[in-house]
Amino acid sequence: IVNDKNFLIHINQLSEFFRVELKKLQDEFPKLKEVRQLGLFMGLVFNDSAFCLVFIKILLKNGIFAVYSANDKKVMQFLPPLVTSMEEAREIIQILRKSLKESGSLKNRIVKTAVSYLF
Repeated sequence: IVNDKNFLIHINQLSEFFRVELKKLQDEFPKLKEVRQLGLFMGLVFNDSAFCLVFIKILLKNGIFAVYSANDKKVMQFLPPLVTSMEEAREIIQILRKSLKESGSLKNRIVKTAVSYLF
């Protein structure tokens, strides 16, 4: 697949799509402080590490695997597969938006409070 002439074009299109859509999420959700991106390797920076950990748990429940950065636990590392289609990329953004909305539920706020005592 990497030898296909259109492969790099597709990766660049996906990267741009994620850049634009993640910026929209950042504008919509103040807890998302910053988006860091190099191609499809992305880091979402949150206000605090407890929120980041709870958000990763919510994402996992909703079908997306992500990890926090070992260097800064306020940063969620996110790397979709290179073979991701545009349709799948749109679904990923929908799941991210849904998960950010869910993060404000009472249950998740209680979990965040409990987790914050660990840091």
